[in-house]
Amino acid sequence: MEKPTFEFIVKNQIGPRVGKIRTAHGTIQTPCFWPVGTVGAVKLLKPSDLIQTKAQGMLANTYHLMVGVGEEIVQQNRGLHNWSGWKKPLLTDSGGYQVMSLAQQRTLSEEGVVFRSHRNGEKFMLRPEDSIRIQRSIGADLCFMLDVCPSFGEPLETVKDAMERTSRWAKRNYQAFQSIEPKYGFEQSLWPVIQGGTDVQLRKQSTQELFQWTTLGFAIGGLAVGEPKELMWEAVVAVNETLPMEVPKHLLGVGTPDDLLTAIGLGVDSFDCVLPTRNARHGVAFTSHGIVRVKNERYKEDHEPLDPNCNCECCRTISKSFLRHLYFASEPTAAHWLTIHNVYYYSNLLEQCRFHIQSGTFVKFCETTREQWNQQQELTDRSEQ
Repeated sequence: MEKPTFEFIVKNQIGPRVGKIRTAHGTIQTPCFWPVGTVGAVKLLKPSDLIQTKAQGMLANTYHLMVGVGEEIVQQNRGLHNWSGWKKPLLTDSGGYQVMSLAQQRTLSEEGVVFRSHRNGEKFMLRPEDSIRIQRSIGADLCFMLDVCPSFGEPLETVKDAMERTSRWAKRNYQAFQSIEPKYGFEQSLWPVIQGGTDVQLRKQSTQELFQWTTLGFAIGGLAVGEPKELMWEAVVAVNETLPMEVPKHLLGVGTPDDLLTAIGLGVDSFDCVLPTRNARHGVAFTSHGIVRVKNERYKEDHEPLDPNCNCECCRTISKSFLRHLYFASEPTAAHWLTIHNVYYYSNLLEQCRFHIQSGTFVKFCETTREQWNQQQELTDRSEQ
């Protein structure tokens, strides 16, 4: 078992808990949300913008950096921290999910995955060793093992095969990580990705098999891909029941604000998702009073901020009326403002969760927050009838 290259300190061990993940580029207070910077930057935001949102870290995508610019360019610039100007903690996924989503453009074997780039059709080979080498070159503080992610609805045998191959690949991921030295003078940590679909027993088996390779942290993958929510939470519970409580858990690709509250209640420590940034580009804001769609006619003469309870730069500066004007004028500034707000909202929601967990009022906080969301949704539905 490897020596810890980072430190996780957890205060509560059952149910919702707060903790700290110490990395070479700063300490992450958990539970936390990692905004997705697909190609090394969160869409429409500079590093200084991202800092204003209270984001503690950023997730970059191994697949997109590999097919877009190539690891050599990143390495020439001494890693993504230095190249992008983002100096806080950085997490990279393995590229596995993106490759697996190219169902018609890839061939899976025990060796790895052969696929064609979505950009120009160029052929690539991605093996566990390749994913680890690229993540070493990117210089992420937290790296994920290459896994096999089945789609929801696949036969149980296919899900089982994916889980078993993920377990076999874990050894190759681990050996590659140990054989390649850190490139930029700081340590990185490697986390496995637990698979098994919505089958509880496969989730537990995957967790047990992967635990031999690390005690640093685990990602829960292959969820939020179309399965019913109750099945997703059953899979998360199965993982939590199998892992030691002191181990940090990251839930990949999740989710809505309501999802985050549920997952935190189950003991999940960190999240990433494109929802806050993607929805912003479509004129949708998450607020303490529910969803706001700025294109709605009701906001044409609404001169109040998006969220009166929010202290982000957008809510301190402009109104819903002006945001709506910018949106219909096809002005990119609208998406910029909304992205700042949404990422801040997610960061602030998790900050409030940390406070209420420590105060012993988390359950009440969740009840009150959901009531506010539901009341606003009812008002919105009536106004649009």
